[in-house]
Amino acid sequence: MIKISRSQTNSMVPVLLYTAGGAQCTILREGANLVSWIPANGSEQLFISRCSGSVDGLPVRGGIPLVFPQFAEMGPLPKHGILRNVNWDLIAISSQPDCASATLQTECRPFSYPGWPYAFRARLVVELQDHSVFLQFSIQNTGTQTFAFQSAMHAYLRLPGGTPADILGCIPANYFDKQLQSWCEPAMSALVHINAATDRIYQSPATRLQCQSGTTRLTLQSGGFPETVIWTPWREGAAAIPDLGDDEGDQFICIEPAAIYQAQQLAPGCQWQGRLRLLAETASEPDREPKPASDSTQP
Repeated sequence: MIKISRSQTNSMVPVLLYTAGGAQCTILREGANLVSWIPANGSEQLFISRCSGSVDGLPVRGGIPLVFPQFAEMGPLPKHGILRNVNWDLIAISSQPDCASATLQTECRPFSYPGWPYAFRARLVVELQDHSVFLQFSIQNTGTQTFAFQSAMHAYLRLPGGTPADILGCIPANYFDKQLQSWCEPAMSALVHINAATDRIYQSPATRLQCQSGTTRLTLQSGGFPETVIWTPWREGAAAIPDLGDDEGDQFICIEPAAIYQAQQLAPGCQWQGRLRLLAETASEPDREPKPASDSTQP
């Protein structure tokens, strides 16, 4: 039997999912942020800064925040958009023989936020299994005007003890280096070694990547996002981030399926979906592809 804990009467109570095998995850109602994921017989895989909440107005630093409809400061809205500080409703929660799942949703009417005149419905489905967690993020245009948007799943992956990371499976592609403020030619190697501050937007999807740090290896599979962000402030960049400890910069790396320079267009009544699956590989959990889902659904 899979144990599920919920409290639909208190919007401040997190959503907790468990499996019979011992996996667990925690989803905050604020921002629908998956802030903890512990696979069965494993340890915490996501990073949360101990300084989260120390700066008024800033959301939790870490987990897997949802970016929409603006990436970073690339527009007139608050950094990374408008969903991270919104309280989401828990609309469904279920237990199956091998999976626990929860669905959260929030809706926006036209002009609910300065600089964003469009209506939409955002939904996040989280499915937990013993050795994996699957997230499906969808946006439905509930208004009368087509709009363009940027999006990302801003996954903070914990690095054990500040160990450098190798990211395997990268498709050679041009990338924008935000530190250099220039486009760069791709390396022909499919491996990216991270041991210093890095901030890149690759023009290729994170269809299947592996992040190896020490003895820890995670596989990331995504769909619906045409680009990939790799970011870490590392030791030299932590001090410039007000809600991050000076010694925390090398404790995580963000590998984000994203739509940034290839912004998405969404017509009235249509729906877009982005997906991310994280797999803590063990002998008992073979690789599987992400669940199929249409990237654009007509009304």
